[in-house]
Amino acid sequence: MKIIIIGAGDVGFQIAERLVHEEHDVVVVDRDPQKILEVSRSLDVLTVIGQGGDYNVLTKANITDCDILIAATDVDESNMIACFIAKKFNVPSKIARVRNYFYSSNGDNHELFTKEELGIDVLINPEEVATNQIIKLIHSPAAFEVVDFPEENLVIKGYRVTDGLEIAHCPIKNFAVYDDLKQMLIIAIIREDEMIIPKGEGVLLPGDKVYVVAKTEDFNKISPYFHESYKPVHRVFIVGVANITRHLCKYFEDSDIHVKVIESDRNKCLSFSQEFHKIDVVNCSPTDKEALMDEGLEKIDAFIAVSDDEEKNILSSMIAKKQKVQKTIAKIQNNDYLPFTSTMGIDAVINPKLATVGEILKYVRLGNVLSVVTLGESDAEAIEYLITGQSKWIDIPLKDIDFPDGCLVSAIIRLDEQIIPRGNDTLQIGDRIIVFARPDGIEKVGKFFG
Repeated sequence: MKIIIIGAGDVGFQIAERLVHEEHDVVVVDRDPQKILEVSRSLDVLTVIGQGGDYNVLTKANITDCDILIAATDVDESNMIACFIAKKFNVPSKIARVRNYFYSSNGDNHELFTKEELGIDVLINPEEVATNQIIKLIHSPAAFEVVDFPEENLVIKGYRVTDGLEIAHCPIKNFAVYDDLKQMLIIAIIREDEMIIPKGEGVLLPGDKVYVVAKTEDFNKISPYFHESYKPVHRVFIVGVANITRHLCKYFEDSDIHVKVIESDRNKCLSFSQEFHKIDVVNCSPTDKEALMDEGLEKIDAFIAVSDDEEKNILSSMIAKKQKVQKTIAKIQNNDYLPFTSTMGIDAVINPKLATVGEILKYVRLGNVLSVVTLGESDAEAIEYLITGQSKWIDIPLKDIDFPDGCLVSAIIRLDEQIIPRGNDTLQIGDRIIVFARPDGIEKVGKFFG
């Protein structure tokens, strides 16, 4: 396909990198010559310097022969104008990254503009995507990452392995003695920054991060094996008045979860209090331990740091963990911090930029690719494929298929049945399969099942 990407920042660059690996024809547009130079040096793409919302610039990018336009700059207005122009050129698919809270809602859930009026087919709000991730984590307190396939009734969860777990040091092949664990499949282990696709003789070691797939309803039995002491979340602190905070508070307003928002800027506190009357807003520094203790830090169940200051998010999460808060979630977009988050006292990391990349890629893959989910902590992907009559792997036991390195068939959906696959299972025409792929295996998997 021929794809134009507006914006060569972190999001645009990562999308372009993935699409080039999948052998799409990509054009990247950005007004910053330095960013365009970096893209040209790193990727085999065409580049155009200029504003993405400029008719002449898009003409140079050959918009008349474009299948998909992805507007991924940091400026909402530029993204919307680019899509509006693309609509005039009858571009089949137009995807826009739109961050501003008020473009999608005026506070009463009424759209100010419809996507159709803006010429946008898919509107992706990074903060909404991040909010949905946080909500999943709140309802899965033991997990550091949750990826669901709701239509398939399947969930992938990431857990940390600790010394106190019954299954630590236990060979994976011996998990069969636990009836509750027969319904899950361990699809990946992250050990000292290396991702391992496990075999039966492998073991889980303290310090490992492990990804598990199972039916949604089976996790009630599986979760206790990965942590014994978690309890439902009733009290939450949110650090920072930001768009993610607004989305979270709208979700929590009518729930039985009590929320306090911690913000050091008094003016932001006053404004936010007028916007959300049912939410307690506290004007204090999120790194002031005594102030946090006065507000009941030791009694809360989850601490969510989503301010624009990553250092404050990290430090305040460390303070919360020292007070035995069971779940700490922090917004961190600097990848250099990620290897150290667990030692910093952060249970789960939210990266809106990476989440946006994964969300956009869902709508770009075509053919027998039904959906794609990027796993934020590992940059691996869970890819859903449709098995058609052209597949070479029908009726062959999975154990006899020479799959590419770095991938694993983690689930089979056959009609309304979800199958956690074993070696003797086979693929049938019409099956939908979920394949877990390491970053170094994504391109190989695409060719293998494409």
